[in-house]
Amino acid sequence: MSSIANSQFVNYRHLLIFGKETQPAMVKKQMELLDSVKAGVAERDIKITLVPTGSELHRKYKTKPGAFTIILVGKDGGEKHRTTTFLKPQELFSIIDAMPMRRSEMRKND
Repeated sequence: MSSIANSQFVNYRHLLIFGKETQPAMVKKQMELLDSVKAGVAERDIKITLVPTGSELHRKYKTKPGAFTIILVGKDGGEKHRTTTFLKPQELFSIIDAMPMRRSEMRKND
C-alpha cells in the first residue's frame, strides 16, 4: 500500500479503495481480485491505497462516508475512473491500457 503525495502522481497510477473500516468484506474481496494479477498491476505501475476513514482523500474526491468506492487516478493526478462496485482486474487493465500515456509506455517496451 502507499500513501499519496503530489510528486508521486508522475510515477504511478493510484487505485484508491475507500470503505476499509465500514465495508471490510468488500475491500477484502477487491484486494483478493487484485492480488491474483500482481504482475499486471506492477506492469501498469499501479499503487493500491486502502484509504482510512477521515483521510483528506475523502474530501478531495468527495466520497460518500462509509461507502465502498474505488477511484483510479492517473499519473497526471486526474481521476480516470470511479465505481462503487467491484472492479474486475481485466476491466481495470482495459481502462488503463486505453490511456494515451499507457499506450506510449507499451510502444516503448515493444
